[in-house]
Amino acid sequence: MTLVILGEIGQLGLELARRTDPAETVILGREVAEFTDPESCAALVRDSGASAVINTVAYTAVDQAEREEALAATINATTPGAI
Repeated sequence: MTLVILGEIGQLGLELARRTDPAETVILGREVAEFTDPESCAALVRDSGASAVINTVAYTAVDQAEREEALAATINATTPGAI
């Protein structure tokens, strides 16, 4: 089984990466995945051959998200939906 974890710098992503078998886990962070591009993220996951995916990516800066509503919606809804 191959597990893909999206997001590697937040609390959840770091903890999941620490607790999984590196031989069976692919971690995709910002340097590889462009979370504002739903189709490219979906392609990365598809091409990984993953058996399971855990998405830990989220736009969580509430005040800033109110100013950048479209960006927050893409990261929190559209990209996960594409995956």
